[in-house]
Amino acid sequence: MSYTILDYLNEDCWRAVLQYVPLRDIMRTESASKRWQTVMLTYLQGARISILNYDDIDDDMLYDKNLPYNCNVKLVRSGKYCSFNSWTKKLGSSVVAAYSYYPECFKILQENCSNLETLYIYRTLNDYDYEVRPYNLQKNFKRLQNLCIDSCHASDNCVSQLIAGRALTEINFNGCFLMTGECLSTINTTKLKSLVFKCCPDVQSRSLLPHLVRLSQLTKLKVSLIDKEVCRDLRLVLDKMPNLEWLEIMCTGEPWNNYYTNETLLCRLTRLKHLCVDFNLEDYDVDDVTRCCKELRSLKLSQCGILTEDSVEAICRNAGARLTTLSLLQFYKLEDDQLLALIRGCPQLTSLAVGTLALTLDVIKRAAEARHKVRPGLLLELDLAATNLPEDLEYYENIVDIEGQIETKYEDLIVLLDDSDRNF
Repeated sequence: MSYTILDYLNEDCWRAVLQYVPLRDIMRTESASKRWQTVMLTYLQGARISILNYDDIDDDMLYDKNLPYNCNVKLVRSGKYCSFNSWTKKLGSSVVAAYSYYPECFKILQENCSNLETLYIYRTLNDYDYEVRPYNLQKNFKRLQNLCIDSCHASDNCVSQLIAGRALTEINFNGCFLMTGECLSTINTTKLKSLVFKCCPDVQSRSLLPHLVRLSQLTKLKVSLIDKEVCRDLRLVLDKMPNLEWLEIMCTGEPWNNYYTNETLLCRLTRLKHLCVDFNLEDYDVDDVTRCCKELRSLKLSQCGILTEDSVEAICRNAGARLTTLSLLQFYKLEDDQLLALIRGCPQLTSLAVGTLALTLDVIKRAAEARHKVRPGLLLELDLAATNLPEDLEYYENIVDIEGQIETKYEDLIVLLDDSDRNF
């Protein structure tokens, strides 16, 4: 009789070994033998597994929280889902996050994944899909907390039928046509902490805002690539959500000029850690926000056309000690000295993006020296893609192209000069 290593190791031993092996590699060995398949599936019963296709998932999907493992099961585009069906059944209660491409996937998840916490619905839900409508989250997924509906022609009524009375903590609507925001009046929002509307062209102020102002418990709100009238009106009710820690408001098209609009409501969001807006703020607005929001770690402003060096001084004075991410685009008056002031005044920065037409070629070398002096050993990604500096590397000292990858020989600085590399 032949023996294998499994005959000499007890369960505690092989569990200790397998924790160092990537989940995907473990699953690839399933067909080695029936004995090994039993061991593998037993081990996976104690894991937290996500079955998600990362290639299709939007950046705002919050599936990565508390999910140390990922089983990337891809569906065949023709509609075949044998692999998804097989692995979902095998992993069963260990699956805490999954995606649904077809009504059949939704049914499989409902039948096998009783502990699902995160559900990503992609192109499945629409007003004409009667195969999905009989199912709802209240009935089938008792532990569901996070929901993302992506690229669906789903009306508010359709979404309300799906969510029913399920009290979710995070909801993400991305690329949802037909939705106005009225669904917030019918779904259970008592536990809602995070809400995202991105690329939803039919969202309307009169449908969204009356219900949004009741969500005082929200800690994250992102309204991105939405009609500018909605974004304009949203600014006027921000004080109804005093617990916000993450706020993004980015409209489609040209933003509203709001030189005479009261932006002091931003200052009341004293718990903000991340702020990303396309408001036309003035120097005193930047001063007020950075002074009042004492936990601010990330600040991204895309409309800085009327800002001056006073805003640079305010940022460094009020928030420089704690900022890790800073983006100031269309800051036409930003010159070399102001950029260097930001680097010196914000030593914790790991990402700095500016948009200006007033820099000189010498600024990169000077930026590297300034960075090394105030914070040696901590890399700073300096994004200069939206500036007047040329992309041709022959203009720069110590910046080279190695097999298509731009690299810098400056010790504490990474420089981006190409728009395709910028992620605002």
